[in-house]
Amino acid sequence: MHVKSDQSSTSSAPSQPVFSPDLPTASTWYFGLQSACALAATLLVLGLFVGGAQPVAVGLFTEPWDKLAHAGVFSVLAVLMSVALRGAHLLHGRKFLNLSQTLVLAALLAMLVAGADEIHQIWLPGRSADWGDWLADVVGVALGLLVVRWRCNYTDA
Repeated sequence: MHVKSDQSSTSSAPSQPVFSPDLPTASTWYFGLQSACALAATLLVLGLFVGGAQPVAVGLFTEPWDKLAHAGVFSVLAVLMSVALRGAHLLHGRKFLNLSQTLVLAALLAMLVAGADEIHQIWLPGRSADWGDWLADVVGVALGLLVVRWRCNYTDA
């Protein structure tokens, strides 16, 4: 007896791409990036308050380098916050915040942390609150968020 293979089952429809749930999607990668940035921002804020309260933090940077350090730290914090908040995440299938709203919220949160850090220094031995330090923090926030805005190619999606 001869067994005939059934080759007539192939169709002429275009083949569909194979989707594997094991492969990460772009949104999965971005959610991971957002989570990592949120964790890094949290650790940075904790480092400011806990590390800044240590005796070694007194006189760590001399003038004018302390202002550059303030601007650098808060620039990084603002970038981390903006990435963590971007698309913050999906609310009922649409983005919760657009880019401009994300940048404003990140700026406000970073400046709030900067103000709280300066107020916190009032009670630390050898440290003092300084408007110049807060202004350097704000400049750092602005520079960091300008980089984010430039990197997003001015899209407000």
